[in-house]
Amino acid sequence: MGITDFVFRRGASYVWRRRLPRSLGGALLQVSLRTNEPLIARRIAAKVTVASNNLFERMTTTNLTRENARKLLEQVIREEIDRIQRRKIVESDEAGENAWEVNQSHDRMAAKAYRLLAERGRSAALTAAEHEAMTSGSGTETDLARLDRYLDLFRQDYWSDTRMRRIAALLRDRLEIPSPSAVDLVQGRQILLRGRAAAHQLMVDRAGADMDEADALAAEILDEHFSERFCRPGQAQPVADAFPAPANPAPIAPEAGMQPSASAAAPLAVPPMFDPDFVTVAERLLASRGENIGDDTAKQMLGIARLFTEASGITDIREFRQGHLARFVEMLRVLPKTYRKSPKDRNKSLAEILQDGRKLPADKKGMSESTINRNLGYLQQFFRQGRSEGLEVSQTIDIGLLRVKETMRDRDKRIPYTESEVLTIFQNPVWHGSKSAKRQRFPGTVLCKNSLFWVPLICALSGARREEIAGLQVSEIAEFDGIWCYDLDDNVNRTLKTPSSKRLVPIHSHVLELGFLEYRAGLIKKGKHDLFHDLKPANDVESFGDGLDYMWRQVVKQQLNALPPRKTFHSLRHYVINVLKRKPGIDKQVLRDVVGHVGEDVHDEVYGESMPVDAKQRVVELLPKIVI
Repeated sequence: MGITDFVFRRGASYVWRRRLPRSLGGALLQVSLRTNEPLIARRIAAKVTVASNNLFERMTTTNLTRENARKLLEQVIREEIDRIQRRKIVESDEAGENAWEVNQSHDRMAAKAYRLLAERGRSAALTAAEHEAMTSGSGTETDLARLDRYLDLFRQDYWSDTRMRRIAALLRDRLEIPSPSAVDLVQGRQILLRGRAAAHQLMVDRAGADMDEADALAAEILDEHFSERFCRPGQAQPVADAFPAPANPAPIAPEAGMQPSASAAAPLAVPPMFDPDFVTVAERLLASRGENIGDDTAKQMLGIARLFTEASGITDIREFRQGHLARFVEMLRVLPKTYRKSPKDRNKSLAEILQDGRKLPADKKGMSESTINRNLGYLQQFFRQGRSEGLEVSQTIDIGLLRVKETMRDRDKRIPYTESEVLTIFQNPVWHGSKSAKRQRFPGTVLCKNSLFWVPLICALSGARREEIAGLQVSEIAEFDGIWCYDLDDNVNRTLKTPSSKRLVPIHSHVLELGFLEYRAGLIKKGKHDLFHDLKPANDVESFGDGLDYMWRQVVKQQLNALPPRKTFHSLRHYVINVLKRKPGIDKQVLRDVVGHVGEDVHDEVYGESMPVDAKQRVVELLPKIVI
């Protein structure tokens, strides 16, 4: 229960929280009141509520009349039908087996994806009942995979800044709406989605369609889905919970003895609809990305947001200027490379860490050019998110001016181990017999088949990323078509880097010969869920693979007498790709499916099927044995 309407306590301070009217989408808005005093919170909230009522009323006024909607729908459907028909002319020359059925499936799933997004919004997905109905009916697992891919593709497109600018231009140019409102843009997007869904479905249901059918379909959609949403010209749609704001409301002064913060005492003529706290803006951006962003990337992005506010001493996104970014880049150039990675540094202030860094040699401090540019890219996304929410972000901020010129190509930043280096590394006692589990790098008669034994070995015989293997669960070692595979997918331990990272990778026969399935059976018997439970991180900052990094570097240093420059654990992945690329006759698509790379173009990504497991097994088996 709040202390007054829309006011709730969150941690040590109060927030104002209110849901948009249903006609505006029903999203939840939250603003920090930046005070822990209940009386001040009530008084500030009263002003915020009055301003929100005025804003909601303005937002519900739309320039899109019913006639405008009809024109736009007709145009969308006509253009989409024309585009589909032209595409089908090209597809008619395709010689692949069942090419017609495959293309029909793509059209059906595209129509369904458009329709789901139009009806359910950005987070659209099939319900469990709908999923079951599709699989038990005429749908296949392949259809479901295509639907998921189209949902992701269209979601990224239609909720992007680029698409919204196109919709704004469409409303200005075709419907002569000079300044489309936020509601106009959302309604325009819904018309596009509905129209394209209808066009695709019409082309599936019939061999072809003429433009009279397109116009009739537009009228039908308008009656069914949009009749209650569009107003007559000049008539605003009412908002049930809005009420007129008093003219020139008198300012409310705090009572004697109350000491509001500077933010609370400031005039709140038009309060922001979203909390302007920089880290909170970053959290909203990450929340909007959902499953489209990996856990590691999300941690990196949030860490940079916190580091930026700590370095600048500013928390409000509206107060940042170009100079703060320039100073931040200077700081990144001298920040110790092991910044807050050790337990003793985690409780130190940034100033203390920078002071300690002055004593370090040059090669122990300063982020690389690519890392600085990556972090600047994260900040740019946060500022863009703030602008998209209506926060007054400084127009003088230009991230591009601060990007560092990189001195080497991406392929040269981390180079692969050579085949001779890999063979030398795997001659270490870890894979041939050690003194004990705690002294695994020293020769002996004990063979400890733990994470240090298996993870590097698997990566060198699959090309998988360290975190993909280190975070595997026992259930993700499974048999498909008689072939044992790593079933790489998001799990509770980690999310994968990209959608293309989700894949089946056959297990190399050399790994099986060394007793991997027996190792798995032992974990099942013990009731273990994680394949490498000894790597489980102790906190939210570390990942499963981090626990392996130190020991791997010690092994490499021991075997090669030094740590080779620009070679890390990830160099094993580069080694695999290099070895396989040099093998004659390897299909590029099979290689991409094995290592989890994206297709060469959009056609590969949308229309390309995952290669058969036996084809991938033949490629994996081309990698040479390394424990000999």
